[in-house]
Amino acid sequence: MTIGASSLPVGYAETHVLTRSESNTVTVDQVGTGSAGTFTVDVVGTAGATDTASGSGGDGNAAVVTSGTAANQLTYHLVMTGTYASGSFTITGETYTETGSHSSSSDATWTYSFGGNATISESDTTQSENYLLSWSAVSDGLGGLTYTAYSYAVTDAGHSHSHNTMPGGGYFDSIQDSQTTQTTIGSGSTATYTGSNSWHQTYHSYFPMPGAPPRIHDGNGWHQPSVGRRPPWQRV
Repeated sequence: MTIGASSLPVGYAETHVLTRSESNTVTVDQVGTGSAGTFTVDVVGTAGATDTASGSGGDGNAAVVTSGTAANQLTYHLVMTGTYASGSFTITGETYTETGSHSSSSDATWTYSFGGNATISESDTTQSENYLLSWSAVSDGLGGLTYTAYSYAVTDAGHSHSHNTMPGGGYFDSIQDSQTTQTTIGSGSTATYTGSNSWHQTYHSYFPMPGAPPRIHDGNGWHQPSVGRRPPWQRV
């Protein structure tokens, strides 16, 4: 993943540290005579991967420092049942469950210099996803399988924040948060879908005005104070 902005400064470079793990266990049970009977195949597995990254680059006009992480993880369980006879195997049913997650984060700090002034732009984002998948199926009598139950639920969440400072002490903040959920439940060839979406944004800016006249708040709004007179709430 590239954790910097889309337009990177001269000399920008990233380093990544990757890890990966995987485990699978298969168990086979067979019951019957040497030529006919039933069987069960049980498969359990996990897999995961992570990426940790950092980067920097730039010159006297623009420079950036970045960092980020990403992680994926899943666990699954598959069970197949069936019959065998005279060297021929037939699957009569299957069940499957899987849980998984994904998360990522990134940070970037830009520094821009021009005319003896500098502005700093900071941003950070996080994203996450969690899901659960399960289904069961039986033989359709035609050499295939048909679903008897199916379920999939997923939740996605995101957060981003940017902070920009300006010469003279001004700044601007922007915060965004979102979440999406989706659930699918079905059997055979039919399914129902439900879900939700939420989004929230916050903006805040501050720009000082050197040399501007002072103002007071009297409960009815902001006003410039009258020279030589007391504020209205102090008058008798």
